[in-house]
Amino acid sequence: MIFNVDGDSVSRAYGADGGSLTQAYDIGKNPLLGETLVVMTYNYQWCTRINSQLQMQQEIIAKYNPDIIGIQEAAYNNNNSNVFPSLVSQFLGDYTRQLSTQATNRNGLASKIPYTDFVSVKYSENDDENWDYVKCYIEFGGKRIAFFNTHLTWRHDAETYLRKYAQAREL
Repeated sequence: MIFNVDGDSVSRAYGADGGSLTQAYDIGKNPLLGETLVVMTYNYQWCTRINSQLQMQQEIIAKYNPDIIGIQEAAYNNNNSNVFPSLVSQFLGDYTRQLSTQATNRNGLASKIPYTDFVSVKYSENDDENWDYVKCYIEFGGKRIAFFNTHLTWRHDAETYLRKYAQAREL
C-alpha cells in the first residue's frame, strides 16, 4: 500500500517527472505496487555442449528467479521418450515441469505457480520434424492468464519461411 503526503491511501504513484509509475520499490528493493510475475523463455538445447554446465544453469535461474519458464528444445523425442535431461532436475528442482507431447523437439514448461488445462497442440504445418506449442493457464493477481510456449520450424529457405508464417498464424 502506498500513501500520499497527507497519509491517505492512493492507488497510483507518480514519478518526479509527473508520469505514472508502474512499479516502485522500498529501500530494501521490495516491490510496492502489487505482485511481480517473472516470465522467462529459455532454449537450453537439450542441456548439451555449453548448456550442460550445471553451475552456469544454476546461475542463470538464480539471476532471474522466474516464476514460469517456457523452454524450447527441452527434450528430444528419441524412441518416444518423454523425459527432461537429467541435469534439469538439479537446476529446476523447485519447479513443476512438463513436456509437450506432439513435437519431435519437445517444448517444456517449468513453473513455481500452479497451472491448469495444459495442452500440447501439433501444428498443421510440419516438415521432417513435428512442431507444436503448449498452452496452460495460471492465476495471478486475481486474473486468469493464458501462457503459450513454442519453437517454430527453424530452417532458412523460402518454403520453410512460409511454413513458419503458417505456424505463427495458427498459434
